[in-house]
Amino acid sequence: MTMDEWNDIVLTGLDVESVPGMGQFDIDGLEPEDSANLVSGGLAALAYLTFSTLVVGGVIGYFYFSQLQQQKEMMDMLDM
Repeated sequence: MTMDEWNDIVLTGLDVESVPGMGQFDIDGLEPEDSANLVSGGLAALAYLTFSTLVVGGVIGYFYFSQLQQQKEMMDMLDM
């Protein structure tokens, strides 16, 4: 018996979807509307943190490359 056959047998014989509390947002007191707000709030936080990380990385990169340019200019002046 292959793993796919075994998986089909288990999924047909055991309906996990119908068991109360098996969903990721099946929390006592959490209404379906609240779960949508929870997901959208998490996405907003993830987007903000991603944007902040990219901005900080860009600023660090800008200062790093400007410092490299200054060092290159200094080396060019010393080589004359």
